[in-house]
Amino acid sequence: MIKVPAFFFALLCLFTASAYAQTTYSSVAGGGDWNGATTWDVGVDFPVAGDTAVITDTSTISVTVSAAAAETRFEADGVLDIGAGVTFTSAVTTTMWGQGRVSLGDNAIFEGDAGADANWLSQVIVAANADAAVNGNIFASDVVFAGD
Repeated sequence: MIKVPAFFFALLCLFTASAYAQTTYSSVAGGGDWNGATTWDVGVDFPVAGDTAVITDTSTISVTVSAAAAETRFEADGVLDIGAGVTFTSAVTTTMWGQGRVSLGDNAIFEGDAGADANWLSQVIVAANADAAVNGNIFASDVVFAGD
């Protein structure tokens, strides 16, 4: 039987837990591309499935390649612009002050759930040929269907 000192076992547990830790990312003023490290306050990475993304007031975040987050939060006038042919998945979508906005490009897919206690998005803009796949409920005070 191999004996492992308690110190090394504790160290192994610490590194294993940190590898699976969820991170909260907040967008910087003005926003940018979802997968751009300088778009987020962490500055070296971008949100992935399992993380929380906070789209701050007046930031516009452009999703140009398929992306995911465990939770997406909108503050005031935050905008998530999902480009043509791109899928964005958020297990939970919440808004603050009812001002968040999602814009879907042609053939874009938004998969998310606002949840029973989430606030309203102020606007969902659906371009021609856009596909909004919703798991649960998305509440919006204004839904705009763009022309062909």
